[in-house]
Amino acid sequence: MPTKNLPKTIRHAFTAAAVPVLAAAALTALAPPASADNPACPADRVCLFRNSYFSGGRYVDDGQILRLSLARYDNGGSVDNSASSVINNTGRPFQLHERYYVPCQGPTLLVGAHTEYADFSTVYVDYPNNTKTFNDMVSCLVGLPS
Repeated sequence: MPTKNLPKTIRHAFTAAAVPVLAAAALTALAPPASADNPACPADRVCLFRNSYFSGGRYVDDGQILRLSLARYDNGGSVDNSASSVINNTGRPFQLHERYYVPCQGPTLLVGAHTEYADFSTVYVDYPNNTKTFNDMVSCLVGLPS
Protein backbone atom coordinates (compact mmCIF):
# COMPACT_ATOMS: atom_id res chain seq x y z
CA MET A 1 0.00 0.00 0.00
CA PRO A 2 1.63 3.28 -1.06
CA THR A 3 1.93 5.74 1.79
CA LYS A 4 2.69 8.82 -0.34
CA ASN A 5 -0.94 10.01 -0.39
CA LEU A 6 -1.63 9.32 3.31
CA PRO A 7 -1.52 12.06 5.94
CA LYS A 8 1.89 12.57 7.56
CA THR A 9 0.83 11.16 10.98
CA ILE A 10 -0.37 7.90 9.41
CA ARG A 11 2.90 7.58 7.43
CA HIS A 12 4.84 8.00 10.68
CA ALA A 13 2.66 5.36 12.34
CA PHE A 14 3.42 2.89 9.52
CA THR A 15 7.13 3.63 9.82
CA ALA A 16 7.08 3.29 13.61
CA ALA A 17 5.28 -0.06 13.36
CA ALA A 18 7.58 -1.40 10.65
CA VAL A 19 10.87 -0.69 12.43
CA PRO A 20 10.43 -3.18 15.34
CA VAL A 21 9.16 -5.87 12.96
CA LEU A 22 12.14 -5.47 10.64
CA ALA A 23 14.57 -5.36 13.59
CA ALA A 24 13.14 -8.58 15.03
CA ALA A 25 13.39 -10.28 11.64
CA ALA A 26 17.01 -9.20 11.27
CA LEU A 27 17.94 -10.43 14.75
CA THR A 28 16.25 -13.78 14.14
CA ALA A 29 18.15 -14.21 10.89
CA LEU A 30 21.47 -13.45 12.62
CA ALA A 31 20.91 -15.71 15.64
CA PRO A 32 23.23 -18.72 15.78
CA PRO A 33 21.58 -22.11 15.30
CA ALA A 34 20.77 -24.06 18.46
CA SER A 35 23.50 -26.55 19.25
CA ALA A 36 22.52 -30.18 19.18
CA ASP A 37 23.32 -32.51 22.05
CA ASN A 38 26.00 -35.11 21.48
CA PRO A 39 24.19 -38.32 20.39
CA ALA A 40 26.64 -40.47 22.39
CA CYS A 41 24.61 -39.53 25.50
CA PRO A 42 20.79 -39.53 25.87
CA ALA A 43 18.92 -36.22 26.10
CA ASP A 44 18.65 -34.71 29.59
CA ARG A 45 21.42 -36.96 30.95
CA VAL A 46 25.07 -36.70 31.89
CA CYS A 47 27.39 -39.49 30.70
CA LEU A 48 30.83 -40.51 31.87
CA PHE A 49 32.98 -42.63 29.56
CA ARG A 50 35.81 -44.99 30.41
CA ASN A 51 37.94 -43.83 27.48
CA SER A 52 38.66 -40.51 25.83
CA TYR A 53 36.49 -39.23 23.01
CA PHE A 54 33.33 -40.81 24.43
CA SER A 55 34.34 -44.42 23.90
CA GLY A 56 34.68 -47.53 26.01
CA GLY A 57 32.10 -48.15 28.72
CA ARG A 58 29.38 -45.54 29.25
CA TYR A 59 27.70 -44.55 32.52
CA VAL A 60 24.42 -42.58 32.26
CA ASP A 61 22.97 -40.51 35.11
CA ASP A 62 20.19 -37.96 35.59
CA GLY A 63 22.43 -35.83 37.77
CA GLN A 64 21.75 -36.24 41.44
CA ILE A 65 24.54 -36.13 44.03
CA LEU A 66 26.22 -39.41 43.43
CA ARG A 67 29.27 -41.11 44.80
CA LEU A 68 30.56 -43.31 42.03
CA SER A 69 32.06 -46.04 44.21
CA LEU A 70 29.29 -48.51 43.25
CA ALA A 71 28.49 -47.15 39.78
CA ARG A 72 29.19 -49.40 36.77
CA TYR A 73 29.69 -48.70 33.08
CA ASP A 74 27.34 -50.41 30.65
CA ASN A 75 30.13 -52.90 29.91
CA GLY A 76 30.51 -53.77 33.61
CA GLY A 77 33.63 -51.85 34.66
CA SER A 78 33.75 -49.60 37.73
CA VAL A 79 33.21 -45.88 37.09
CA ASP A 80 35.04 -44.73 40.24
CA ASN A 81 38.44 -43.22 39.40
CA SER A 82 38.30 -44.39 35.79
CA ALA A 83 36.40 -41.83 33.66
CA SER A 84 38.26 -40.17 30.79
CA SER A 85 35.52 -38.09 29.13
CA VAL A 86 32.09 -36.60 29.88
CA ILE A 87 29.03 -35.30 28.03
CA ASN A 88 26.47 -33.12 29.80
CA ASN A 89 23.27 -33.13 27.71
CA THR A 90 21.25 -31.41 30.45
CA GLY A 91 20.30 -27.79 30.91
CA ARG A 92 22.20 -27.44 34.17
CA PRO A 93 25.84 -27.58 35.26
CA PHE A 94 27.56 -30.41 37.11
CA GLN A 95 30.62 -30.71 39.27
CA LEU A 96 32.89 -33.72 39.04
CA HIS A 97 34.95 -34.33 42.18
CA GLU A 98 37.88 -36.45 43.15
CA ARG A 99 37.90 -38.08 46.63
CA TYR A 100 34.32 -39.21 47.26
CA TYR A 101 35.19 -40.26 50.83
CA VAL A 102 35.23 -36.60 51.87
CA PRO A 103 31.63 -36.20 50.71
CA CYS A 104 31.95 -34.78 47.21
CA GLN A 105 34.91 -32.56 48.07
CA GLY A 106 38.41 -32.33 46.70
CA PRO A 107 39.56 -31.03 43.31
CA THR A 108 36.60 -30.12 41.10
CA LEU A 109 35.84 -29.88 37.40
CA LEU A 110 32.79 -27.77 36.50
CA VAL A 111 30.93 -29.15 33.47
CA GLY A 112 28.52 -26.53 32.14
CA ALA A 113 25.08 -27.21 30.69
CA HIS A 114 25.28 -28.84 27.25
CA THR A 115 29.06 -29.12 27.52
CA GLU A 116 31.48 -31.97 26.93
CA TYR A 117 35.10 -32.79 27.65
CA ALA A 118 36.50 -35.32 25.20
CA ASP A 119 39.78 -36.04 26.97
CA PHE A 120 40.38 -35.55 30.71
CA SER A 121 44.12 -36.02 30.17
CA THR A 122 44.11 -32.48 28.71
CA VAL A 123 42.09 -31.00 31.59
CA TYR A 124 44.20 -29.73 34.49
CA VAL A 125 42.94 -29.10 38.01
CA ASP A 126 44.65 -27.66 41.07
CA TYR A 127 45.63 -30.01 43.86
CA PRO A 128 47.03 -28.87 47.23
CA ASN A 129 50.68 -29.19 46.19
CA ASN A 130 50.55 -29.27 42.40
CA THR A 131 48.43 -29.29 39.25
CA LYS A 132 47.60 -32.49 37.39
CA THR A 133 45.13 -33.87 34.90
CA PHE A 134 41.66 -35.02 35.85
CA ASN A 135 41.98 -38.30 33.94
CA ASP A 136 40.88 -41.35 35.96
CA MET A 137 40.15 -39.17 39.00
CA VAL A 138 36.35 -38.72 39.11
CA SER A 139 34.75 -40.16 42.24
CA CYS A 140 31.65 -38.00 42.64
CA LEU A 141 29.05 -36.36 40.40
CA VAL A 142 27.06 -33.40 41.75
CA GLY A 143 24.17 -31.80 39.85
CA LEU A 144 23.89 -28.05 40.42
CA PRO A 145 20.80 -25.85 40.05
CA SER A 146 20.44 -24.27 36.62
